[in-house]
Amino acid sequence: MLQKKLNASALQFAILVSVIVAILLGSFLTLSYTHQFFNTQSGFMKTAIKETKIGFNIGLSAAEDIGDSLVVPFENGTTTIKKKFWGAYALIESTGEVKSKSFSKIGLVGKRTESPPISLYVSNNDAPLTVVGDTKIQGDAYLSDKSIKPGRINNINYSGSQLVEGQIKRSSRSLPQIDDGWIIFTRSLLNPGYLSGLEGISQGDLNANSFLQPSRLVYNPGPITLSGKYIGNIIIKSETQIIVERFAELTDIQVVAPKIVVKSGFKGTVHFLASEQIIIEENVDLTYPSSVVVEDSNIDFKIPVPEGEEPIILSKNSFIQGNIMYFPKRNLQDHTNTSIVIEESSIVEGDVYCIGNLELEGVVRGTVYTDRFVVDGYGSKYMNYILNGKIMANEVHPGFCGLPLKNKTKGVVKWLY
Repeated sequence: MLQKKLNASALQFAILVSVIVAILLGSFLTLSYTHQFFNTQSGFMKTAIKETKIGFNIGLSAAEDIGDSLVVPFENGTTTIKKKFWGAYALIESTGEVKSKSFSKIGLVGKRTESPPISLYVSNNDAPLTVVGDTKIQGDAYLSDKSIKPGRINNINYSGSQLVEGQIKRSSRSLPQIDDGWIIFTRSLLNPGYLSGLEGISQGDLNANSFLQPSRLVYNPGPITLSGKYIGNIIIKSETQIIVERFAELTDIQVVAPKIVVKSGFKGTVHFLASEQIIIEENVDLTYPSSVVVEDSNIDFKIPVPEGEEPIILSKNSFIQGNIMYFPKRNLQDHTNTSIVIEESSIVEGDVYCIGNLELEGVVRGTVYTDRFVVDGYGSKYMNYILNGKIMANEVHPGFCGLPLKNKTKGVVKWLY
């Protein structure tokens, strides 16, 4: 009887051990499979990240025209590169996909700074550039056949010792070309109804949207006054006028209207686009990367533009880090209207691009591209004159990236979110 009990106990023990061993073996196999699965998935993700970086670099290349999008196949997956625009910059998005894994990078991009730096590019208009007063030009300058000379306005003579602190080179009849896609997109934004397919949001104390999501829209056909907080992939549009109050908090958004007024004391990172006028009042600080763009809808440039109604006005003691751009919707004939005014004591850290006439009294730490300069004062208009203006290309930050120019190597302005 005792022997039978021992045999039964031994059998139970053997079964228990077998169950435990089976569980351990099963757990080991499960753990091994799980480890292998995660290693495989991790490998997919690493490949997706690697290919995303490669795709983004393709988007930055001056030699590669990706159009709106480009799909690049690789082993086990594809990279999709998309090109859009935001403010005065291009926007590149690269997404690598491997099996079920994907990874995306999105960044604002612009033209890399030239080396050696270019201070000035003036269209070859068969007229010399005349510098007066305390004008300074540091960096290589592209000028017309008539080059540059010192001049005089109202008993003010040129006070410098060197007209250009850099090489003087020959310019062409027109300015370096802007990316065609950027021009098409910018004009589309100004068209009534173009943004009607976007999700609308109401004005509020806080609105935020990722650049990996579709753009969202704040719209009013009448005037808009901005005083809230807006962050990211948001377009604010009016068909009449937008006023930006000094206490508004705006980061990376686009503001679109025929006329835009940025009130004194405002600080933010914003992209402004207008079809008539943008006024940056005194003591405004637009941080990098911001942009101020006017595509002028004026159809008659023979009508004089009164002082204070110029298409772009950067008032005294204001500071912009980014791009300022002016171009007409219709082809210009020679005219004397001022297109951009950069007042004294104001500073631009970046590029200024003007298919028209630029009145420069302040400082540009970057590159100026313009058809002509103008000085409007002392009872007359002086064409292709600079009075006390300063262009300091040698002072631009080496990492700065600017205008959406054609056939130029691009760099990352800012990684987006």
